[in-house]
Amino acid sequence: KTSQSQVNSPYPAAQLEQTMKYFERSLPSPEFVRIHRSYIVNTEQILRVELFGKETYQVRLKDGTYLRASSAGYKLLKERLSL
Repeated sequence: KTSQSQVNSPYPAAQLEQTMKYFERSLPSPEFVRIHRSYIVNTEQILRVELFGKETYQVRLKDGTYLRASSAGYKLLKERLSL
């Protein structure tokens, strides 16, 4: 089974054959936080964290992108950013 991950950055988009778990372990902490099974974010790119629904949060990035945060991801983000 092959896993692919897409990396979004100011540089050309890339698809890499690595798992999210690989990136989670490889990227420097606390700058990068896994907020959802599908998303790892650079905390320096976070504009704000918003309540999206009952106990559901979304992260707005500086480029205008919205990403949903899981409850576990929000808890980790809250710890890392001291929210």
